[in-house]
Amino acid sequence: MSPAPDAQPDVMAALREDRASVPFLEGTTAVYVKGSRAMSEDDVNRTLSDWMYWYRIYTSDADSVDQRQLADFTERFAEMVIGVGGARQADEILAVLDSAILRSLENGSQVGSLYMAKASVLGMGIAESEERHRLYAEAVAAASPGTADWMRAMLALARYRTDTSRYGDALMLCREVRRRISDTTADFECGVLAEEGVARFTSFRQLRAAEESLVHACGSTWEARAHDVQAVARWVASAYHYRARSADLDGDHARALELYLRGAEFQRLCPQETYSTAFVHLRVSEPLISMALFDDAQEHLNEAQRGFDNCRNKASGDQQAQLGSATLAAARGDIAEARRLIETVLEEARAKNYWRGELLALGFLLALESRALRAGRVLQLSWQILRTLRRGELARNGTILVLTRIPLLLPVAVRRMSRPRLRRLRRSQPPQRRLDRCPCPLHDRTAVTQSG
Repeated sequence: MSPAPDAQPDVMAALREDRASVPFLEGTTAVYVKGSRAMSEDDVNRTLSDWMYWYRIYTSDADSVDQRQLADFTERFAEMVIGVGGARQADEILAVLDSAILRSLENGSQVGSLYMAKASVLGMGIAESEERHRLYAEAVAAASPGTADWMRAMLALARYRTDTSRYGDALMLCREVRRRISDTTADFECGVLAEEGVARFTSFRQLRAAEESLVHACGSTWEARAHDVQAVARWVASAYHYRARSADLDGDHARALELYLRGAEFQRLCPQETYSTAFVHLRVSEPLISMALFDDAQEHLNEAQRGFDNCRNKASGDQQAQLGSATLAAARGDIAEARRLIETVLEEARAKNYWRGELLALGFLLALESRALRAGRVLQLSWQILRTLRRGELARNGTILVLTRIPLLLPVAVRRMSRPRLRRLRRSQPPQRRLDRCPCPLHDRTAVTQSG
């Protein structure tokens, strides 16, 4: 019977004294690679330490290493790290990734996923950095143009450029990928459609074109393909996610919830992706708050916070979860708690010099003070927002483009933070479909009703 993978180092050292231990090492490594594909996000967080320990055991004797198998092992390790956003053991993970990168470069193995995994871990502290951009660029350079590895790296770089407000760059990268798609890389058309839609929606450029791209990215052909190819499942889930955000922005909260939950079905096909799953719960809470389903929204916020805690992502997700809790507090009438939560996020963002987080918190404060009709505070916050924008978004995308977003987003935030009675009084559009309960696996399914 083979020893367990968590056997103590002295036991493993004794095994290595006998050349018969080589089959044991290779066999156990094969079990790791095969078994990882069925892991949930919690499984990944619990077992990453085991993976790192086994990497050191397997690579401690160069004569015992099957380079092709080691490449498979590190590839799967990288995918898991990307999925959970780095998990808790960031320093240890970075050390293993650096070692694996060096070995891969020496042996001529695929190294792009390792670069992307390292960028993902670095993203736990802050979303934007020169090193993260360099790692994504190196992942692109390490692959031959037109190959699946190259396209995967290009789309990862495109999402990073979107996340750092370089929307034009992201769209340009998507066009370059589409130009090189062939029969053997046809699945990447779904990825291009999804990333184009995300970039256009996030920048508020060509919202109609964004919707068209997103609808195509989650069409029936891609839905069917998603059950066979995890990358396609990820892109389909992302497309539904941003379609839902668009519907929520338009005030159709029930439709937004349906789209979020449809996307969640495909996200569950990627069970290791703690960070993305946490964002699903965060976004689901938003239309629930708008429909005054506060208890259901709180449960989803709790799930989101649990997910962000698991991956230790403090650059964006954790802050947005706190802002979601602030929105819920305001909608319930606890303005003091809402203000406290937002100001905590603002202080943390400023301490990290994270201008996007600072801008997000200021926007929430502006919505809160607008709801309270505090004109002086609104003017003060508006000035702070403009000063923050000068450091980032205005410098990248132009004053007009950025300022035109405010009339779109501010009323949505103000309505969501309002008490239900006031929300009904302020509604100028025809009543939208409403739900009595969140129709997700966490809650009982109920019929759709009409609001008065």
